[in-house]
Amino acid sequence: MAGSSTLEALEQQSLPSTSRRRWYLQALRDPSFLIGLVILLALGAVGALAPRIAPYDPPRTSDRVYFLNLLAPVHAPPFWAAPDEVDLQRVSIDNPPPTPYDPRFPLGTDSERRDMLSLLVYGTRYSLAIGLLAVLLIWAMGVALGVLAGWRRGKLENLVLWLADTAESIPSFLACALFAAVVSEWMGRLLADLGLYMEAIPVVALSLACVGWASVARLVRVQVIATSGSEWVEAARALGVPSRRLILRHVLPFVLGPALVVASAQLPTILIIDGLLGAVGIGRRPPSITLGHMIFQEFPSTVAAPIFILMPTAILIAISLAATALANGVQRLLSPERR
Repeated sequence: MAGSSTLEALEQQSLPSTSRRRWYLQALRDPSFLIGLVILLALGAVGALAPRIAPYDPPRTSDRVYFLNLLAPVHAPPFWAAPDEVDLQRVSIDNPPPTPYDPRFPLGTDSERRDMLSLLVYGTRYSLAIGLLAVLLIWAMGVALGVLAGWRRGKLENLVLWLADTAESIPSFLACALFAAVVSEWMGRLLADLGLYMEAIPVVALSLACVGWASVARLVRVQVIATSGSEWVEAARALGVPSRRLILRHVLPFVLGPALVVASAQLPTILIIDGLLGAVGIGRRPPSITLGHMIFQEFPSTVAAPIFILMPTAILIAISLAATALANGVQRLLSPERR
């Protein structure tokens, strides 16, 4: 009898490590999780190694000449679109010769003679930082306010719903622009006093999060109301389990995954709004250019050189798809039914 009880105790002690090992195995077997994680890690490595990868570095002063060679041509073609031999007989005022390929700029140059490879590397760095930080802030704010509204109910619920209606009624770009313009200076000074020089990344991410949390909070509120009325929560409440433990153990596992999916679905909009903010000069200064900023900056030359818009757009789409795939995989792994 003693031996069997000891064996049962050892089996109970081994359950947590077994469940953790099973979680890792489920993550490795989920193609959506793996694809999203690999793409984001690869893009994150490119951004982290930007000073070593980019051929041209940003300035260390306020000089606006960056990522470029003053002798570089405008819209030099990338290596795969290099023009063939020029037919001099067809050259005229109406048909000028194409810009020759310059091996110093393998991906060409933009309308301001800046090296596209350097721009894409540093643009990926800043877009990834701003986008992922904004998604995490949206997720955290939406979950916190949604749980408060769904669990406390009453006046607090009405206040959260009113704030959500207000956030959704204001145009996203206008709200982000006003918020970033108001808080950018004092937040920049606060971060500088702490020794953090982050090129206004927290300011832009926080301004984007203050607009996008509403949809996450609404979803979490509905799920909290549905979960709080379930049988196991009522039974735990009848046994005297405190509300804090009920929320952490019985409510949050059901809302974290879906909330993350809804927050990550806003990543494309976040990156586009960030590009618009950068285009009008709000929240960030050169050389911290982002992919969205690159897209809007090349809009006037879309017809003449569309490739210089397609390159940052392709990376932006890859970031959005990878983040969505990773969020879907995390939702499946966090699902209480699956565990």
